[in-house]
Amino acid sequence: MKKNIIIVGLLLLLTLMGCGKELAHFENSFVTMSTVVSYQVYAQENVNVDSIIKEEIVNIEKIMSRTDSESEVYEINQLAGTGREVQVSEELKELIEVSIQYQEITENNFRITIFPLVTAWDIMNPDADIPTEEEIERAISLSDVENLNYNHEKGSVSMIEVGSGLDLGGIAKGFAVDKAVEKLKAESVNSGFISIGGGIQAFGAKESGDPWVLGLMNPIIPEKGHFATFEIIEGSVVTSGDYQRNKKRDGILYHHIINPETGYPADKGIAAVTIFSDNSTVADAYSTAVYIMGFENGLEFIRERDNLEAMFVFHDKSVYLTEGIKDKVKIVDTEFYLDETR
Repeated sequence: MKKNIIIVGLLLLLTLMGCGKELAHFENSFVTMSTVVSYQVYAQENVNVDSIIKEEIVNIEKIMSRTDSESEVYEINQLAGTGREVQVSEELKELIEVSIQYQEITENNFRITIFPLVTAWDIMNPDADIPTEEEIERAISLSDVENLNYNHEKGSVSMIEVGSGLDLGGIAKGFAVDKAVEKLKAESVNSGFISIGGGIQAFGAKESGDPWVLGLMNPIIPEKGHFATFEIIEGSVVTSGDYQRNKKRDGILYHHIINPETGYPADKGIAAVTIFSDNSTVADAYSTAVYIMGFENGLEFIRERDNLEAMFVFHDKSVYLTEGIKDKVKIVDTEFYLDETR
């Protein structure tokens, strides 16, 4: 047996590779959606696994990127306030409809109209100024979900106010992975995982029958690697945290998860939230929403729903696990500890 440690975005994947193989083993990675996509898949040799995964995820990026001048989302944002509608693809239509549902379910803590606040903060630009109170207030107004005009029958989208716009960064990666897995399963592929950014989707055990073993990234000091492990055969695990994309100014850490009500990066004392769900679209959206909600409201949100579990990691290195994963997550870094008193 050979043990490999594979870095997959913001998670580590610890795998035990069997010596004998009845199926072909596909393993590769590529960059898209401003992150690394990694995967391992067992399939018949005649299945073009590499093309299926890459084409599906890159296609979603081409449709939904807010920075690609050829994308549908970019066109929608450019036409904001003009009254002109954009006919959208089936993929974008589906994701907008799902996102509207999640907005309602999360009481708009997750929202796809967050574009004005994202651009006001410009977190990924280290030289960008911190926005003024006036700029933040204006961006909050423009980020209102009512600025989205979606017509289901026509399959068209427009943004009402000049400066409003869509940003699907909180859900598009999960959606892209789910679409790629759908295509693989249509080819009778039932063993593998795809990792993108802070999330992973597993669809069947390894060829040996063993589960995949995830290493959950240390959100306090990412350079230290994983602090806990989790076994998975089927389902999705997605993490949102303040350690992923951020910058410091005057000793203050500003990160990319913006609370749409306050207009500031969410600050509820949580380093990271990891959501365990059946699919990546749900886990992607809810990890963002629960992080913004904070521990008490986020925990209540999780407990009210079936097939949803969560891990909260706090800056003091305490960890809270919901009931369904208490016997599945193993903390391996002694600096972290379970705290069930919260």
